[in-house]
Amino acid sequence: MDAASVRRAASAVLMGIGGLLWLAAILFMAQTAQNSEQFGRLHPWILMVNGAGLVVLLVLLGAKVTQLVRDWRGHVIGSRIKARMVWIFGVLATLPILLVYFFAVQFLNRGIDSWFNVEIRRSLDDALVLSRSALEVRMREHLADTQLVADELAASGGAYPGLLETLRQQVGAHELTIATESGSLIALSKGLSSDLVPEELPDELLLQIRQGRPFVSLEPQVNGGYLVRTAVQLGPTVPGRERLLVQAVYPVAERLGALGHCAGRLPAVR
Repeated sequence: MDAASVRRAASAVLMGIGGLLWLAAILFMAQTAQNSEQFGRLHPWILMVNGAGLVVLLVLLGAKVTQLVRDWRGHVIGSRIKARMVWIFGVLATLPILLVYFFAVQFLNRGIDSWFNVEIRRSLDDALVLSRSALEVRMREHLADTQLVADELAASGGAYPGLLETLRQQVGAHELTIATESGSLIALSKGLSSDLVPEELPDELLLQIRQGRPFVSLEPQVNGGYLVRTAVQLGPTVPGRERLLVQAVYPVAERLGALGHCAGRLPAVR
């Protein structure tokens, strides 16, 4: 058998091996299309098969190009026409591939990414709404606790100092304050971790109590945390006497506090 026959036989064998390798890669991809776990298991094999197929293709192209260059330099009859044909068909085959590749990359980078961005943005918006709703529910719960404290104090007959600390611990507040609607302090109970110096009551709180409305707000702190401040009227209004109020300050859990910058100051709950 001459050298030309051997080369043709080797080329045919390599082409057959390359075709079988790509067929195996397609079968692997078909098996993993609907199963992500199987894709993870077969992914290395798919890469190896495609890599081997690429090596076979490069070997065949290299052999053909080497033979064409050898024939060109040896002035073999028909080699120049063959070279021109290879060049023309190479350009005609490469341009559509590059064009399809460019638009495919643009589609993947912009089209599919925009789909995922829309879904992620929608999910984040929904999570934000749920988080703000959770904060509002927690604030309403603290306001209800403050109202229970006011009812207990009103039923005590004026024994505020002895009962205030017990009620503060029961509701889990940082601070309980009894004051007049003008802001004058009557009684105070604070936890050991809190600043013992009493703070002035916010003007907005006093205004809403004078209007007969309860007060609740979410307030940021210097250390980055958040507190829920609530206030309700203490006892019924007595003509000729200044109205009393109960203020309670509650801590906010860290997981909910991280969402405080989204909720901001919420309106008073009636």
